Amino acid sequence: MGRSSTWSARSTSCRMMVNGQNVLEAANFVKCCQMTVTKYWTMWLTTGKLSKEKDKPGPKPALGVGALLYLFYLVSGNRVYTIAQYRERLREDLGHVVSDWVVMRALQKLGLHRKKPSVKKVEALAPHSQLLRQRYFDVVFAFRLLIGPSSIHRYIHIDETYVNFDNTRARKARAPNGTAATVVDFDSRGPKYGQMAALCTAGFFAQFVYPCVERSTTRDLFEWWLCFILMPVLAQAGGGFIVVLDRAAYHDMARIENFLSLIGCGVLVLAPYQSQDNGIEYIHHIQHHILRRDVDFSRAAPMTAMHLAGELINENPQHCANIMRHVILG
Repeated sequence: MGRSSTWSARSTSCRMMVNGQNVLEAANFVKCCQMTVTKYWTMWLTTGKLSKEKDKPGPKPALGVGALLYLFYLVSGNRVYTIAQYRERLREDLGHVVSDWVVMRALQKLGLHRKKPSVKKVEALAPHSQLLRQRYFDVVFAFRLLIGPSSIHRYIHIDETYVNFDNTRARKARAPNGTAATVVDFDSRGPKYGQMAALCTAGFFAQFVYPCVERSTTRDLFEWWLCFILMPVLAQAGGGFIVVLDRAAYHDMARIENFLSLIGCGVLVLAPYQSQDNGIEYIHHIQHHILRRDVDFSRAAPMTAMHLAGELINENPQHCANIMRHVILG
C-alpha cells in the first residue's frame, strides 16, 4: 500500500512537471537530477573539489582561480597599471611570482587586454566586478563576515530555468519540418542540468530546472522541487544553510520559510532590482564563456568574490578586511 501511494505521489508530481506530457520521461529526469545533486554534494563535502569531470580541451587560464580573480579585482580598480605593476601586486599581495607573459595571457583570458571586453562575458566570469550595483551581494557579504570565512558554501542561491531537450550534440539532427529534433538526454555529465546540479552541490548555486512545454512554472512545482530535491540534500549535509531567493511571482516566502525552518535553514530575499543588475542571471551564461574549459573555475564563478575572500583571509586578514570594507561600503 505504501509503495503504491509513493508511486502515485511521484506520478502526480511528474505530470505536473511536464504539464501533462510524458510522465516516464519526467520521472527519469527527477531521478537523474536527484542522483546528480547527491553525487556532487558528497564529492564536495568529502574532497572539497568538483574535478571528477574532465576539463574540456583547449587553453587553460594562465593563473589559478584565486590569482585570476584577484587580478580581475586589480584591473577593475587600477586600469592604468602596466603589466609589470600587475605582476608586482600579485607578488606582494598573494606571493605569486609570475612572468609578464603569464599576466598578459591571464588578462587576455579575462577579455581585458588588447581587445574590448564583452560586458556579458566579464559579468558572467566574475560578478564581483559589479558588486557595487548588485545590491544583494552587500547583504550576503555582511552575513559572510558575521558568520566567518569558513562558511562560503552556506549560501544557496536559487534561480530557475526550463530544460531545452534539443540537445543534438554534433549530429545536429532535424525533424522533418526543419525544426530541431527533440532528444531526451538524461546524461548527468551533460551541459545543462548536470553542470547546474554540480553548481548546487558546490554550495554556490541551486538551479531549479523544470522540463515543460511552456517557458513558465508554478508555485506548486517549485515547492515540490524545494521539498523533494533540494531540502533532502541540505538536510543530509546537516542544515544551517541560507537560501537566497529573488522575488519571483511563484515564491510564497512565508511557506518557503516554514519549509526550510524544518531542517534548520534560513531565507534571504533579494531586494528589488532591474534585470541588468541581477547577478544571479549572469550565472546562466557561465558555460558559454571561454573559461568554461576549466570546470573548477566555471563552478566557482557564481561566488567569485567570496572565493577571493577565502583565498586571502588566511594569508593577509587585514588586506582581506579592506577589500570587504570597500565592497560593502562602496
